[in-house]
Amino acid sequence: MGLWIGFKPDTKGKFHRFKGGDLKYRECFVFIDIAELVRLYGFTCHPTPRTNPSFELVVLTTFAIKKEHHTDTAELDRVVMWKNTMATGKALQDAYPDLPKSEGRWTH
Repeated sequence: MGLWIGFKPDTKGKFHRFKGGDLKYRECFVFIDIAELVRLYGFTCHPTPRTNPSFELVVLTTFAIKKEHHTDTAELDRVVMWKNTMATGKALQDAYPDLPKSEGRWTH
């Protein structure tokens, strides 16, 4: 996580986005611990486009124990399913209300 916090994007063997290939996976993201064979999958989003458009959030959705080097697209399909559910959208909206100070609720 230190590399992520230090903003070292797409560090091979640690974390990366899914570039190229199928566009439906373009917002998918994975944190990797090769030694422990662990992967945490999720998606990126900008939950406050009006008040803080540069804020990017990684929402973790899936834990996997994985020995192979290449990603199983079934894992990414689960991430996309979680990303596109109404409950996920509502939870993000509740956690990160995108209202300017003049509209009352300001949580930042």
